[in-house]
Amino acid sequence: ETLMIAPASIGLPAKFREFRSYPGFSQWETASQMAGSEFRHVGMCAPPGTGKSVINMAASRILDATRTLYLTVNKPLQNQLAEFSDCELRLFNLTGHSSYPCTDKLYDESGDLAGMECSEGRENCGYWRDVEIGLSRSHLCTNYANWISIARAGDPYRFGKFDLIILDEAHNLES
Repeated sequence: ETLMIAPASIGLPAKFREFRSYPGFSQWETASQMAGSEFRHVGMCAPPGTGKSVINMAASRILDATRTLYLTVNKPLQNQLAEFSDCELRLFNLTGHSSYPCTDKLYDESGDLAGMECSEGRENCGYWRDVEIGLSRSHLCTNYANWISIARAGDPYRFGKFDLIILDEAHNLES
């Protein structure tokens, strides 16, 4: 018999009253199997509406990961995870520097983006303030483009280090 546990009892939003189960599939069992895997990398292929975000967040809690990074393909998917910000997880959603109104873009001689600076100064910049907030949170969400641009800028630990990285829609990572 499978142990029935309420998502809220492990820190997930109260709106998820129970883990869903279908014939041959259970959100709780899938999260438990992912968390208990002996492999370093675990993949999940499931159709839309399955509750992959709930499964991923539950796996993070079962693992008792100190810090979890949730990477998405784009900002709309990032925004879908907002429901995990108002619970014990306190998932913090951080967009790229260019999304902030205080950002001045700097271009090189060829017209390529060379960098960004804040017109308000770094100490008053909304982006850097949010980076500081993100560093203090156990669960952080951003998108692939932001994560890769930070690594390319030579600052791969800008958001700190993570015990668990969740790659949402990982098949789109290359593009």
